[in-house]
Amino acid sequence: MRTIAGLADWVKQGRQRAAVFGVLRQPLTSSHILRQARVLAPKLRKQDVWLILKKLRERHLAMRLNLFRPTGRLHCLTHLGRRVFRRLHGMEVVAPCERTDWDLYADLLVARVRREVLLEVARAPPPGTRPNSATVIRRRLFERRRGLSLNAVLRALTELKADGLVWSGARRPADYQATAHGATIAEVLAEIHRG
Repeated sequence: MRTIAGLADWVKQGRQRAAVFGVLRQPLTSSHILRQARVLAPKLRKQDVWLILKKLRERHLAMRLNLFRPTGRLHCLTHLGRRVFRRLHGMEVVAPCERTDWDLYADLLVARVRREVLLEVARAPPPGTRPNSATVIRRRLFERRRGLSLNAVLRALTELKADGLVWSGARRPADYQATAHGATIAEVLAEIHRG
């Protein structure tokens, strides 16, 4: 049962197990796992996700990235889990970066406004447009998310700046740009919300 083929067979045995395992291409919280896995297993519940993740951890196929967090725990595949995933789906899964601040990443995964503001700041502004001021960011986000206030965008920018994910220059304090760390986290977040 410890062989790659045996573990792959074990994963395929249950529809819900296969659905949960199949969405673990990048670090996710159990809520995000549930949301994405419900496409393949519509009757999946949160308790099922917790039980399946526990069984995946027992078989060394999955692990938690931020152990000491009471909420927003991130789950991802281990080296063995990535090998089983490659056998089942024919795709490579990239190992999570060890230098990433997973608690900060989990906060952004859960906080919708901060996540959307970071993704917008990290996106290159269209040519010929104004710099990334809070008003311009809000205007671009408002097209996708009605009811987003300027105060919410300003608060998110302040928190992202305190976390070291965005910065604004001394000469143009209203021009927000993503730091290298912020751009890296934004790439992973964008992949999650695409997939």
